[in-house]
Amino acid sequence: MITTLFLIALCQIILYWLAHKYDKDAAKPLILFLLILAYIFWIPQFFYPKVIEGRHNCGLPMMAAHLVIGILGSIGSFLVYIFYPFLEKK
Repeated sequence: MITTLFLIALCQIILYWLAHKYDKDAAKPLILFLLILAYIFWIPQFFYPKVIEGRHNCGLPMMAAHLVIGILGSIGSFLVYIFYPFLEKK
């Protein structure tokens, strides 16, 4: 799960670099917005445990995966958004 968050952050840095290279700096907030939406609605579904038919399935692991990915991913994306200009100046 943490590896996925780091890989997505790396992809975010690459997208920011491409936006800067092609003078599309206005795309950076859009990239951040789309990533936060993905962290909240799409990415957590890949970490849900499998549902076994005929057994009692608790929703707590799904809620935990959703909250951890949503919160850590959104915070990480926002930090990359804030600190990328410092990387860009080097």
